Amino acid sequence: MRTAFRSASLLASTLSLLSIVAVAAVADAQEITYLRGSATKLGSVGGRSGIALSGEFVANDPVILNQATITIHSLLRELEGGEELVAGLPLTLHVQPGSKLRSARYGTAFGVRPKARIDIPANRTIPGSFILNLQTADIAFPQLCSTPPGSRTTLETSFTIDDGVNPPIVVEGEVDWNCIGRNPAAPISLKVF
Repeated sequence: MRTAFRSASLLASTLSLLSIVAVAAVADAQEITYLRGSATKLGSVGGRSGIALSGEFVANDPVILNQATITIHSLLRELEGGEELVAGLPLTLHVQPGSKLRSARYGTAFGVRPKARIDIPANRTIPGSFILNLQTADIAFPQLCSTPPGSRTTLETSFTIDDGVNPPIVVEGEVDWNCIGRNPAAPISLKVF
C-alpha cells in the first residue's frame, strides 16, 4: 500500500515537472502587426479557392529558418464561435532547397492539398515578414459577415515556426476582413487592406 502511494506521488510529481518543461519550451505568441491580402472563389468545391497574404510580425525570438518547419493552424478562422473556413488545416510546410539562415521558403509536400507556400524574406527594416500563397483549396463562406454596406468579419490567422532547436514561434493575429459581393451570407471574396 505504501509503495503504491509513493509510486502515485512520484508519478504526479513527474507529470507536474513535465508540464512545466512543456510550457517553458513554447515561446510567447508573436502578434501579426500588418496583414494584407485576399481570399477568392469562396464556396467553390474541388480546390478552386485560393489565398494570397503578406504580413509582418514582431520577431523577438531566435529561429534558424533553413532548419525550420511551419505549421499553419488557421488562415481564416471566424471568431465568436465560428470555424476555420479553409479545409485541410492544420498544414505542415517544409523548408525548400536554397533557403538560408535569415530567409527561407517553405512548401507543402508534393500532392498535398491545399498547396501552400510561405516565404520569409531577409529584411533588415521589418523584424519578421512573410508572404503566403495557398492554392487548390476549399474555402467555405464566412458565417459572421455583417450586413452591407461595409460588410466585414473578424478572422484569425495563426502559424508556428519550429526549428527544433529554439522554442517554437507562434505567429497569430485577428484582422477585420471585407466581405466582397452582393450577398453577405455568400461573398465571392474576402479582402484585407
